[in-house]
Amino acid sequence: MRVGARELRTKAAQVLEEVQRGRPVTLTYRNRPVAVVKPLRSGRRGRAFEPIGFGLWAGRKDLADVSGWVRKIRRARFAR
Repeated sequence: MRVGARELRTKAAQVLEEVQRGRPVTLTYRNRPVAVVKPLRSGRRGRAFEPIGFGLWAGRKDLADVSGWVRKIRRARFAR
């Protein structure tokens, strides 16, 4: 399915329903594709996108608790 920017404003609910059904939607601006909206979960795959632990950050043991790591870094920067 292809949807233009103007059509997206008026039919956002229908576009999201298509995505929930597992069908990707191509967003266009001035008839040129600019983005593809895909579902995070697919009935066929059954896996959700997991942003933590991929690529550069995959082997870092100190990032097991991300919130704690961020708190520790900020504590040093914003100490009073």
